[in-house]
Amino acid sequence: MTKDSVTDWDTDPSNNTDIAGINITGAGFVSGFDGAMRTMMAQLSGYTRPLQQVVFSRAGLKALDTTKYVLAYLGESGREGTFKFASGDFSARITADTQEGVYIKATAIASSAGAWVRVFNDELDPFWFGAVGDGTTDDSAAITGALALNVKIDGFGRTYKVTSVPSSFLLIKNAAFNVGSVTYISRDFLRTDTAKITNNFLYTGWAEVKSYPLGDSLRVWAMEKESHADGTGRILCFTSDDGGSTYSPGEYLDLAASGRTLWSAGYSGTTEYLIVRVPAGSTDVPPYTYERWHRTVTADTSGDLNTTAWTVTAITFPTPVGFTGQPVMVIDFTTGHGGSIVVGTSYGEGAAAARSTDSGATWTSYILGASSSFEEPTIRYDAATQRYYGFIRNGTDGQNPRYWHSGVDDLTTISLYTAPSGTFGTNGMSDSPIPFEIRDGRIHAFGSYRNGTLEGAASDELTSAFYLDFPVIAGNAWSSSTKKIYRIGTLPHRETGGASAVGVGAVMIHDDKVHLIYGMEERTGAIPSLNRIVNLYQTIIFLADRNGMHDFRNDVVTNRASVRGLGRQPKGGGFTYYAGDAFGGLPALFGGRLNLRSDPAQNVISGGVLTISGRASSGYLIDTEAAAATDDLDTITNAEAQNGDIITLTTWTSSRDVTVKNGTGNIFTGADRVLSSTRDFIVLKARLVSGVIQYEQFNFSDNA
Repeated sequence: MTKDSVTDWDTDPSNNTDIAGINITGAGFVSGFDGAMRTMMAQLSGYTRPLQQVVFSRAGLKALDTTKYVLAYLGESGREGTFKFASGDFSARITADTQEGVYIKATAIASSAGAWVRVFNDELDPFWFGAVGDGTTDDSAAITGALALNVKIDGFGRTYKVTSVPSSFLLIKNAAFNVGSVTYISRDFLRTDTAKITNNFLYTGWAEVKSYPLGDSLRVWAMEKESHADGTGRILCFTSDDGGSTYSPGEYLDLAASGRTLWSAGYSGTTEYLIVRVPAGSTDVPPYTYERWHRTVTADTSGDLNTTAWTVTAITFPTPVGFTGQPVMVIDFTTGHGGSIVVGTSYGEGAAAARSTDSGATWTSYILGASSSFEEPTIRYDAATQRYYGFIRNGTDGQNPRYWHSGVDDLTTISLYTAPSGTFGTNGMSDSPIPFEIRDGRIHAFGSYRNGTLEGAASDELTSAFYLDFPVIAGNAWSSSTKKIYRIGTLPHRETGGASAVGVGAVMIHDDKVHLIYGMEERTGAIPSLNRIVNLYQTIIFLADRNGMHDFRNDVVTNRASVRGLGRQPKGGGFTYYAGDAFGGLPALFGGRLNLRSDPAQNVISGGVLTISGRASSGYLIDTEAAAATDDLDTITNAEAQNGDIITLTTWTSSRDVTVKNGTGNIFTGADRVLSSTRDFIVLKARLVSGVIQYEQFNFSDNA
């Protein structure tokens, strides 16, 4: 076939034997070359329109002759990309695209007839709209322009300074927006994981500044109450042994509900400390005194941690000059210089730090701020700079928290800096304690508005929470050019008015993970003092990433397991809870028939007293002192006993008799009862009388 035009050319070279009818094969090639090439050049000149033109400005693109060019490459810095001229009515889209990121009007063509349209795959780059993305240059117009197209935006990990927060992040990924001092982030801008770590139908909150790693375990201390207004509660600890993926059921410090509370806990490297606040009465009301709970923690050759029993002693904090009484709160814990331990103290007249060089037996106080607005100081010692650093809650409505630091190994010299107005929002973030940890010269901290009213939000229920990433500096950290304040989300505050337990939290750093622990209010009832539910949540911010599908140092796993320890009995017999078979016992039973588990150990009477520990067992085998033929049992001592406990006693051997005495000590049986055989048993019920446990007979069986 004659190749009359360029479009007739074949992709198979052997089929191209002529150019515009001029033979170019064999001897004819030489004679026809000149005419054939001239003819081909003339034909090609008519086909330059599909070829791409390069321009270096939008003005140049607009000026292109669309009768010659349908493709153009824009080389304007930041806006680089390929554009194609498309016919059709683009007037609405050109009007919407005020920053000319995707749709650009050709000068000679009406927008209703066609436009230059950027060639892209589904997602916009803010750079195309003129954004700089350095966090300091105002990118408001660029971001507004990009959002106006209603197409997904990829921020490519950049931070854009804008005058207002985008109303929705549904179409935004991998982007952050600086509005004032706060950075508002898409959910994928930081690598994070948020999970619920308790699931109680109680008021389980106030993890405030009492969470810390202990070896490879993470320990989160909290308080559990019936409601915020409940004046009694229990102190308990939740433990994670898998880097924060799962947490154990809470372990109570004391089962008895009381007014005792805990706001200071930590680990010095050898000793675990708790500073327990003790009220004047049975409920959580001042004036307060304090107890030091401490125990030694050691690691065996396999790395397993072993702890001694808690030692409890009363302690007294010195009253700083101008202050009165004992602190209303002892808060936070750090290991200080010279092997000391240091805590924060809060008084009605201000805030102080208390330092002890004898493991908490005696203390020296140092004033941080002398005003009633200085509350709940947090504190850490940084060995690299040999200074103490911290934050102080500002108790004045509408005011922001303070950052402080000490002199070099010197708590007598304190420098204070209040966050400027507008740092967190229009209103000051008053009433917020700021827990934090230090890693590699950076402060990682957490704070929240505590309720929407304080924040100035439309609803008291909505309150913002923040992650602070600051440099460790002996100066004003609020003005540092490298400080970052990320708004990490909205917490529900469902108890109208007041600060409550929402947002009050702690910070731990373990491996390459920052753990933010805080409370969220999940339910409120019609009765203000009851029916409130708060649980603890954990947001992890990952500081590193490694190869592979999982690395425990910078990952957590999704837990799809049931609560282990709890198991179903065979044949529909209810449930069991595994508490350890170290002594050959069976799991405790729930549902089905009552099971009074017996401790197989021999419990020897001493001076008429039977001493038992713990509450894992209901049954005890008792024996006479020094294997005497007979012995009397007058008193039962069990420090962990609770009102209503049921225990059974059986003699260790039928060859020795134990007489349970009536009314001689704290046992009341109506008459003396003799256990003369291993088949005999007596059942006793613990009863709290005038604050003292006594045991009363529930049943006695003489089966010999």
